[in-house]
Amino acid sequence: MRRLTPILALSLLAVALCLVLLPASHVQAAARLDTTGALTVAVENITHDNAPVDSQTITLQALQGGTTQDAATVTTNNAGRATFTGLDASGNTTYAIYTRFQGGLFFGSAISFDTSATQQTTLTVADATTSDAALRITSANILINQVNKTKGLISVGEFLTFANTGNTAYVGNLTPANGKPMNLLRFSLPPDATNLTLGAGFAQTQAVQVDTGFGANATVPPGASNFAFAFDVPYTGTSYTFTYKAEYPTDKVLVLSSPGMNATSTNLAPQPPISASGQSFAVLSGGTQPSGNTVTFALNHLPLAGEDPDFDFRLLLIVGAILTLLLLILLGLYVRRGALVVALRPAPRTSRTRAYLPTSDQTRTAERKQLLQALLDLDTARTSGAVSENKYRARQSELRASLRAPLAADTDSPNLGENTKAHAPSRAPDRPTTPSATDSLAKSAESATHAQTLMNEKSAESATPATATIQNRGENGENSPANSRHNPPFPPNHTATSAESATGVAVSVNEKSAESATVSATTSAIPATATSKNRRSKSPRGGAR
Repeated sequence: MRRLTPILALSLLAVALCLVLLPASHVQAAARLDTTGALTVAVENITHDNAPVDSQTITLQALQGGTTQDAATVTTNNAGRATFTGLDASGNTTYAIYTRFQGGLFFGSAISFDTSATQQTTLTVADATTSDAALRITSANILINQVNKTKGLISVGEFLTFANTGNTAYVGNLTPANGKPMNLLRFSLPPDATNLTLGAGFAQTQAVQVDTGFGANATVPPGASNFAFAFDVPYTGTSYTFTYKAEYPTDKVLVLSSPGMNATSTNLAPQPPISASGQSFAVLSGGTQPSGNTVTFALNHLPLAGEDPDFDFRLLLIVGAILTLLLLILLGLYVRRGALVVALRPAPRTSRTRAYLPTSDQTRTAERKQLLQALLDLDTARTSGAVSENKYRARQSELRASLRAPLAADTDSPNLGENTKAHAPSRAPDRPTTPSATDSLAKSAESATHAQTLMNEKSAESATPATATIQNRGENGENSPANSRHNPPFPPNHTATSAESATGVAVSVNEKSAESATVSATTSAIPATATSKNRRSKSPRGGAR
């Protein structure tokens, strides 16, 4: 068995003390009550000219501290009288009496012992009837004061005063009567009404939903009787149209609403505002309404139903306008500084990220043109100041590295192999280079010299990594001087530099001349380098023979 912790034991002890002390406090309060009060009740039947009703059971209710409970019951004597004794005469308790007679429920007025310890009252009953012919509504008051915008609900309260002009009591029940399935006291509701709450007049009654609202097996004795109930109606947007149906002939319809709701109606006329319970209400009033007639009115200025948005729409417009302005400013700066073409041009493919795939001559030619144009645009951007020196050098190296891939593909392609072989220098030292290859190589070297003169020192430095890359393309490409005696007319480094210089010439001259110089340098220089490296791989390491 689990042991109680000290904290749990103390808690249980406190609860036990409360349970012990609470009854003791009630006993002490009861001891302070003045129990000398006495109440005498006379029961009379109004249907039979207020004749006394004997042998009728009467129930006494006590209301104290907001709680109502049945306190005692007595039976009337032959004179229709009964007396309750031992009641609180201090004035702290309010009493009420009721009785059931021929199926109807009849209540007496409230009783208090403020002035005397002995009180007398009369409880009136009447013979029951199922006919509602003597019923009418003298006043139908509709109060609309609260709106729950989050849930989209309007709270409505109705207070109806019934008048029974006959000398018998109408008693509702669940059996058919008056041409209706159930003989109930009927109340109309809007079709979408929810959360019905019953108030005054519905004590100890049963409510049933009907086609136009709800009905109750309530009792309406001769004279005036009050009934109150409340409900909610859902709404969307900022307006709602309310419909009231007169279930019985109605003398007056009064609508009270908050002034901000701007209630309007074609059936009801506006009246001067009134004040009640410290609040001001707008008033709409209408006259006699036959049974079955409907009255409509609209509430036009309701708060927008639904949850409040998490953002302010006006603030969103301001932020959007600011972002649009910043975008226009940035676009203007790009256009003004001449860097828009560079910024929007897609980056070319590079050999560093993926292997170069063999393509057709036309595709490689188009790619070379694109890379050459990108180099030309980069120089233009640098001249206008749109690109910093560091970004210029990095981008230039990237473009030149990308240009080597199509150049290398031209070297390895079957179509270009025959031309390069024809222009390559002979293996034998006594065989001279063909005139076309010599002329192209000379022009490439001459163009490279001219390009090196025009380019600044930093551009020349940026060309050095590219030279090293071309030099190391061979499978066994070392920087060692140990090579075959059948070396080409220029050393490998000089040849690669000529090819890179020819590429640099394309930046300074027009596209056609640049492409011609690059292709010429490629077909003459790169194969020579490859041939030289292949020969070096066959020769033993050491000095030349």
